[in-house]
Amino acid sequence: MLIFFTCRAILVANSTLVNSYLNCLHYHVAGIFGRRHLDVILHGPFGRSCNASELHQQAIASARLVSFDYTCKTCSLPNCIFREGNNLNAPMVRSKNLVYLVLVATGVLLSLNTINGQEPTSDPRKDRMLAMSKVYEPREFVSSSKVALKYRMLKPLNYQFGKKYPLVLFLHGAGERGDDNQVTLVHAAPDFADEQRRKQYPCYVVVPQCPEGKKWSDVDWSKDSSELPKEASQSMQAVKELLDEMVDSAGVDANRIYITGLSMGGYGTWDAIARYPDFFAAAAPVCGGGDPAKVKSFAKLPIWCFHGANDSVVKAVRSQEMVNALKAIGSSVQYTEYPGVEHDSWTATYSNPAFYEWMFAQVKPSR
Repeated sequence: MLIFFTCRAILVANSTLVNSYLNCLHYHVAGIFGRRHLDVILHGPFGRSCNASELHQQAIASARLVSFDYTCKTCSLPNCIFREGNNLNAPMVRSKNLVYLVLVATGVLLSLNTINGQEPTSDPRKDRMLAMSKVYEPREFVSSSKVALKYRMLKPLNYQFGKKYPLVLFLHGAGERGDDNQVTLVHAAPDFADEQRRKQYPCYVVVPQCPEGKKWSDVDWSKDSSELPKEASQSMQAVKELLDEMVDSAGVDANRIYITGLSMGGYGTWDAIARYPDFFAAAAPVCGGGDPAKVKSFAKLPIWCFHGANDSVVKAVRSQEMVNALKAIGSSVQYTEYPGVEHDSWTATYSNPAFYEWMFAQVKPSR
């Protein structure tokens, strides 16, 4: 109610200016809503706390466009903000859900703060991405099937030519799909890039980006169970080819290749170890799911699985069924279920020193 009356008061006091702003903001929001499923936005997408963060960034970016002769980079319409009389013919916001109303209120307040000479508050998510983009090198790999895979790579600290290093593959969640090769650096990447951790565990960290609309594993996330698809997804095939190339030419210790991923990346982790059980030295799927019927192939692989007990996006039963199936055939799999935690089980996982101590201690037996 407070937000509603705040918006109403601002609208009354600055009707022409705010109408222009809201019309533009509505345009941007509608575009994002069209690209993301509404149920994902409301309930939290894979790999993100909430897609509202992306919308919030759009509002901040729009609030900074105060020049009357500026062409908006998002909608490509000239003078789309703060221009009296400019009308996009878009309907005013009819907020039937709280997410939309909160966003509009935030955007309006940010725009007024900018007009008054106050700089909008920085976005921690964007700050993390920018900081990590200076540490993780941007690269691109083209697979044998001509699939372009953008990825980021963190090199071992104090790299020595001729020495072989462990490699960690991190698979992001659905919210980080795209082609910007930057949003993937929000989760886990900052933890692996911690200076003290890099000194203790020098290694490669590879963070590929799955294209929009694609998956690491082509399964239906909405189902309570899933079977391993017959073929690896195009994105997964490209990732495997990239790793094979790095093993051949980049000084990677083939006995110490680790895989971890969250949400959609958790599904991808289970998928990858089922397809390539002899390739990895250890796996750490976070809030994902797999095919319990396929666990025999990787029963001897060291696995530590993580999930939030109250996860409503990917229910904890998806991890539980994998762990139970593995234990039933004698696997030493470890399972951590965080009481009261919802979908974000990755923050506690990747900030836990014990996780890194366990992972880097695993070495695949030489054949």
